[in-house]
Amino acid sequence: MSLFDCSKDSKDSKNILPQANIPVKNFNYIIYLTNDLKILKLEYFISDTLNYRKLYEYDSGLVAINITDINDKYLSKSKFYLNNVGIADSSIDSVFDNSRLINIDINRYTYDNNGYKTATEIISKNIANDTITSKSTIELYYEIVDGNVKSMYVNGYNSDYYEYNDIDNKFDIISFYSDFAGKKNVKLMKNWFSEIHGAPSTTPPSSEYSYTLNFKGLVEESVEIYSSSFHTGYKPSKEERITKYEYIFQ
Repeated sequence: MSLFDCSKDSKDSKNILPQANIPVKNFNYIIYLTNDLKILKLEYFISDTLNYRKLYEYDSGLVAINITDINDKYLSKSKFYLNNVGIADSSIDSVFDNSRLINIDINRYTYDNNGYKTATEIISKNIANDTITSKSTIELYYEIVDGNVKSMYVNGYNSDYYEYNDIDNKFDIISFYSDFAGKKNVKLMKNWFSEIHGAPSTTPPSSEYSYTLNFKGLVEESVEIYSSSFHTGYKPSKEERITKYEYIFQ
């Protein structure tokens, strides 16, 4: 049955005021999960058109996530290798284009004593005709403050910064990974902005968020106001992104 209900949680965040004369995009997720919020399957829609499906498989010491398009062709396959406390030490992502393998990412994770992810090392290999054509390494570092990711640094250079509201984050609507990839933020995100060093930008990318919760405190709708004039000298452009979430327990 669906978790949606007409009643709303009293802890709904304040709505962002409607933005006039800006484009609006609509997205939808249908999420199949267990009563303890373990994801089994996810379907993602742009407007009312199915874009992809994501299937989760759980085994001892392993979580596999396969993403397929509307024709059931693989877009990606991911395998998370869990340690003895059930958190992924590493993962491998394989990306496909028309069923051909085009990229492999090997990821290694570091956590603090509380189970929050503090670093990710990504070794990325581009592939053509079954041959590795290029290889690169990306290092991500996360600053954790009061159980939330406060900032993220890419190779110690480009930076993202985050602020949070006072609403409890009961389900991960960012990565849809659950706690096997480290603990999720304890609060819902209020805003985000990026600082891109050395790049010309009148207004770096940023977003503001508001939420509507269902009667169990899960997000049933998020509204993002995205703004940026990156690499331009023009007035910042804005876009409103409305995402709805439906939860089906199995």
